[in-house]
Amino acid sequence: NDVSIADASAFSAFNSKVLLDSCNSLGRSQQTGESFDQDVKIIENEVGVTTQYTGLPSSRRRHNLTLRGAGRHAVWQLRQLIHFLRGRQTSFYLSSFSKDIIAKADLISGGNTMLIEHVGYTKFVKTRQPRNIIRVTFTDGSAPVIRTITGSSEVDASTETLTLDGTWSQTYPLATIRAIQYLEEVRLDSDRVTLEHAPGAR
Repeated sequence: NDVSIADASAFSAFNSKVLLDSCNSLGRSQQTGESFDQDVKIIENEVGVTTQYTGLPSSRRRHNLTLRGAGRHAVWQLRQLIHFLRGRQTSFYLSSFSKDIIAKADLISGGNTMLIEHVGYTKFVKTRQPRNIIRVTFTDGSAPVIRTITGSSEVDASTETLTLDGTWSQTYPLATIRAIQYLEEVRLDSDRVTLEHAPGAR
């Protein structure tokens, strides 16, 4: 019990925290399981008006995360990650695993903006967490780029501009952009983690 195997060095990092950017591997019987939970307290003494309230300003988004280790070494790294996170104690960053934003123009070297399809970001999101950090992946082998959105504006009915916290180190043609995903700081909702060993896996 005095020996710690906690280690997250095998995984990506962002803001000094673990970044899980690999695929979310769902089993044959699993679904994404996304839900929006809201803790509601009800006061009911069977006399008078029932009172209910919540201490949360908005619902909490919850979804399943399944990580798959191909081989004994990868499984060992996952065990080390589980010990590193210590259940619900340590938060980490997680990709949305989807195409959340669609770019409409090349990302120009030295620039700090991104032209995107109009999704109501300026009107509704307003750079608020957890929709203010994006991860851009590419099809040409370029390393993914993470940026924080610091501002936005509407260009017209079909276009918005995002202002980012850093410039592009090179020009990325529109055709090479694979996906623009949100990154969200999350934590496990339970201290219990299930490890399943598939038959025949090595």
